[in-house]
Amino acid sequence: MTGKSNNERARLNSLGLSHKQLNQVLDTFDTGSTASSAVDRKDARWPFRQASISVKIEHPGGSVVEVCMACRNLSRTGAGLLHSSFLHTGTRCVLIMPHPQLGDRPVQGEVVRCQHRGGVLHEIGVRFLTQIDVRGFVRPDPISELFSVERADPALIAGTVLLVEPSVLDTQIIRHFIRDTKVRLRVVESCDEAIDVARAGVDLIISEFRLGEWTGEDLTMRLRGENVATPIILCSADRGGHVLELIDGRRAQAYLSKPLTQEKLTRALAEFLTGNPHAAILSGPAPDVALLKAMKPELDRFATAIELAVRRSKPMDVLSICMQLQSAAPTIGLADISPDLDAVVGQLSESMQLAGLDRELTQIVGRCRAA
Repeated sequence: MTGKSNNERARLNSLGLSHKQLNQVLDTFDTGSTASSAVDRKDARWPFRQASISVKIEHPGGSVVEVCMACRNLSRTGAGLLHSSFLHTGTRCVLIMPHPQLGDRPVQGEVVRCQHRGGVLHEIGVRFLTQIDVRGFVRPDPISELFSVERADPALIAGTVLLVEPSVLDTQIIRHFIRDTKVRLRVVESCDEAIDVARAGVDLIISEFRLGEWTGEDLTMRLRGENVATPIILCSADRGGHVLELIDGRRAQAYLSKPLTQEKLTRALAEFLTGNPHAAILSGPAPDVALLKAMKPELDRFATAIELAVRRSKPMDVLSICMQLQSAAPTIGLADISPDLDAVVGQLSESMQLAGLDRELTQIVGRCRAA
């Protein structure tokens, strides 16, 4: 059962804060913050000030209550919320997150922290059950050099990087900075050479903006014109309007200012080369038979769990399982049930009602068992 009081509907959030009041509160919080709290943090928190985010909270006994909360920040693994009441750690919830291109997206998580900040104000820390593409939700200043990884282990960074760099000195510096990674570097000096290498396939492109007669803009436009979708990081001492427009228009994905530092380059590489599931291509290759065989016990368990949750009228459990399958299905060769999974996740996130989903759930269970 999902409940929402008339009072909740009339206010932006449970605290009754306006946009202006929320900014005043968060300005106070941010002024008092210290860098020490980020020392052991793996994922960077980006400012994500939202006066109203719908949160569906599962209480003991199975009841679900929908509350609007204010949001302070966001990372790929969690969110910081402001709420008028205490929430126990371990409380399951679904955040309906506003995406600028895709609309409202359900993100499942659980409460891992509840800190009393004064009066009825509590800061709630939610950890997501699966990572999100934080760049998809937050559009930071392209020149701010924000990356979702706070600390990166160089040993986990692997892939083929095309470096387009006319300066031999800068190339040597970058080689030195990536010495502890598993990055394979392909170095070219010209735009034409870069096009040939990029066509053959690489995992990431890093390009100096000034390329003699060419620019990073020319290279980026030519690559996108040939449907090369590889992420591009522009590197330059130039912080002018052309660079800004390229990144803000999503033709290039990030910017690094020179002189580079090892810490900054490592974080940028980790953003695109550490297996971010949201960067994966969701269609194309045929099903991986070996992977499906390895996943068979888990898929059988999912099928049984869905059937049991339906019999017990546990929509939150069904939603949890289907959201896990939703992100994994294309990768393991089950893209054919993606529309059914989307329908189930969409309806349950909106209403927590299982009625009318018999066909989709039957298809999902049957496909998992037959995989």
